Formats: sequence, structure tokens, C-alpha cells
Amino acid sequence: MTNEPRQHHTTPAAYLRSFCMPDSDKLCWLDIRTRKLHEQSPENVIRCRDYYRQEHTPEGVDQFCLEKKQSEFQERHIPRWIHQLIHDAASFTQEDMLQFIHHIEYQHIRVPAQHQRASEKIKRIAENMHIDLPDLPSGPVKDHFKVDIKDSFRFRYMHQMLSSGIIRNCLCRMDWDVCKVSDGSHFVTSDNPVIIFNPEVLHSNEANIEQVGSILIYPLTPSWCLHLSHPENAHKPKPKPLQLIPTEPSRSDQMMISHKIIPPERCHFFNMAITLAATRVVVADDRTILENIRKSLNREH
Repeated sequence: MTNEPRQHHTTPAAYLRSFCMPDSDKLCWLDIRTRKLHEQSPENVIRCRDYYRQEHTPEGVDQFCLEKKQSEFQERHIPRWIHQLIHDAASFTQEDMLQFIHHIEYQHIRVPAQHQRASEKIKRIAENMHIDLPDLPSGPVKDHFKVDIKDSFRFRYMHQMLSSGIIRNCLCRMDWDVCKVSDGSHFVTSDNPVIIFNPEVLHSNEANIEQVGSILIYPLTPSWCLHLSHPENAHKPKPKPLQLIPTEPSRSDQMMISHKIIPPERCHFFNMAITLAATRVVVADDRTILENIRKSLNREH
């Protein structure tokens, strides 16, 4: 057990290295709970002890197999994919695109923020159900009902989400824009780097990617951010943001990647959306950016 990987990155170190400060092997991060700024190497941030350890596996099966396989895969592919998206999107093969779509999908659901939201939904459903159970008498049992979410739940949740194909199918029909800011402003990232945002949904809730007004934001580097939106948003008049998308099949071989320059205000919007969706850690390659975000958070409170 002493040689097993125990500190598991929920946001890959291979991805975070792009957010190191200039001429440094460290990045700057803001603790949104304490409002304190820190500087550390990517290997030492956004990690959780034994988070991907599967203690419920049958005897003889490596409990750390998921962490080992995903770490090896991420180190090998994520930097290459991001470099291609930014600098040579035409070289992206269909196989590359399918694997990158899977990476986005998996990165979105693998973080503690998504596990927490899924657990809260399950608890609410169970707690609401027990109130109306006719065969359960009032008293200590019914009045002190408690829902206990086991650790294995998050692995079943990830498996079910990946198996459903909901996120993957939406990504295949959305418009892909790789965005850079006109004045050279930089993007931040976080411990929840792939977010889904809908202007009609409060940031404390999870927007539904199957709604027309939902967008996906994924900062690729401090200078570039991936922005996905449903094609219906280009229509006039625009449909209502909460309207569900059509259910026609989507094909990854028809997808197009565009590069766009966006104004600083849009960059600030992306950064605040990322910050508000974070669990605790917001990362940047520039301390000043995080100081400004901290000021914005303090004004809101």
C-alpha cells in the first residue's frame, strides 16, 4: 500500500501546468472560502486523498486502477489535444475529437462538486419520498429519517452519466469556439473547470446542458478558453433559454471548430462563472487577476 498513489488530482496536473505563472513552475490560487492567495506547484493543488480509490472492488482487483489509468492517459493526451485545438485544429482527427469529447464529459462529472450535487439530489428525493410512505408510522423512525450516501455512489454516478451519453450527444451538436481576449486578458480555471451555465439558472444550481440557452465553458490555457453553445442561439428571435433542444441524432464528423476574439467583458464573465462554480480553488497565472476576483467576491457579500 505504501507505493500506491494516495493523492488524487480531480483536475489533472497535466492540465494545470499550463496555468503556471510566467518563468515559474508554480501557479497562483485563491481559496474562495478563506479569501487567501497561495502559490504552489500544479502537483500539489486540487487533489484529494484516495478520491478515486474503489474500496468496494472485489478481492484481487486493484483499488487504485482508475487513478493509475486516468493519470497515465491524461499525461499523454491532454497537453497535445489542447495544443492542437489552439494552434492546429485542422489536424484534429475524428478519433481525436471523440476522445477529447469523452475527456470533457468525464472531467465535468469526475469532480467533487458534481458528486456533491448528485448526492444532494438523491437525498432530497429520498427525504421527500419517506414523508408520504403510508406504511411507515410516525415516531422516531419516520421523524428522524436519515439518508446515508455510500462512497461507492460517486463511481456509479460517473458510470451512469457516461453510459447515458447525454453530455456527449449535446457536445456533438454544439458550436465550438476557441476564444482569445482582444486586450490580452487571461482566463482562470478551478477545481471544477468544465462548467455548464444557463442565464436562467442560479449559479448554485446545475444548468441542464439539454436546454437551448446553456453553454459549456472550459478554460484551455490562460490565453484561450473553449466555449460551446447550441446552434439555436444563432437564430432570430432567440428561443427561450430553458427550452429543450431537439432530440435528433448528432454526428461528431460534422462538427466545426472556430477561433474567435472576444472582448474583455466576456472574459470577465467567463472568469466569474468559473469562480462561482468552484468548490474551493480558483487558479490563475497572474496574482492580480485573483486579487480582482477576490474584490468582486467581497463586494457580492
